[in-house]
Amino acid sequence: MKIDLANLPDEGQHFEGELPPEVFDLQESDIISVSALEYSLFTQRFDTELLLNGSLQATFELTCMRSLHSFKQTISMPSVAVQHRNRQRRRN
Repeated sequence: MKIDLANLPDEGQHFEGELPPEVFDLQESDIISVSALEYSLFTQRFDTELLLNGSLQATFELTCMRSLHSFKQTISMPSVAVQHRNRQRRRN
């Protein structure tokens, strides 16, 4: 997901969608991503900081270490906040 900061409105913007399972880069892992990463995020810019609030969800296939049976588990983060500081100042 890329956010065009030059076109991000001052009041913020809502983004919703999916990223492919490959976004997790789990190539050499016992964990397999079996669904897209679903996101619903509200993005705001504050001078040199970017704030994202919203939810994330994806389903993975895991292996039980006791029985060695595989199972699917959905990981849901209904309330997530991420802050990112941009090194360049915002241009008006």
